[in-house]
Amino acid sequence: MRATESLIAFGHKNLKGTHKTTLEITKVADVTANGDCIVGVNANKSLCDLDKSLKAIITHPLSKVILTLEVNEIVNEIEGFGDPRLPLTSREDIVCRKSSFISERTLMVRADKAAADIDRRIIQALKDPKKEIYVTIQAEC
Repeated sequence: MRATESLIAFGHKNLKGTHKTTLEITKVADVTANGDCIVGVNANKSLCDLDKSLKAIITHPLSKVILTLEVNEIVNEIEGFGDPRLPLTSREDIVCRKSSFISERTLMVRADKAAADIDRRIIQALKDPKKEIYVTIQAEC
């Protein structure tokens, strides 16, 4: 089984993308510099908005999840795993975690990248609030 969903988020002057264990995309439009895991704001979707078929695959015990970020034709992929315990209910956020921590904000666990691992050209481009970041979530099991 496989499912894919796309969304769009935007840059922000306070984006740093320096967190070593998480990466976040949020529907929130304005963030402080303290949110060092955030790589996109004002997203048109959060976890609660994802299609039920995608969520069903993400919560399968053998699921693999890939989050693709694209800015200025620069593409980065974050690969990790779903988990049956993931509620996928956050109304604001999508979070990829290198750890196995589960919360309503968690899309994937045991991810191979966090915000600090993203190509610095993407982070630099996203300091422009008008810059769009194209995000694709793919899950398979």
